[in-house]
Amino acid sequence: MANEVEKKIAIKRTLSEKYERLSYLAGSKVKQSTYRWHAKHFRNQANSMQSALDFKNKSKLAAAQ
Repeated sequence: MANEVEKKIAIKRTLSEKYERLSYLAGSKVKQSTYRWHAKHFRNQANSMQSALDFKNKSKLAAAQ
């Protein structure tokens, strides 16, 4: 289960980087803004998933002790 979540986190970070690059290449301000929004969206999702995974792992460690 953790491996699947880690893969999803990696994918979302990759998508975030992709949209960051696209925002620099976009010609119009509207496109730049849209791509930056997508990058921020994926970055926030990845951070949220990582925090949940870290919390879950800490809970398992605390329960084992």
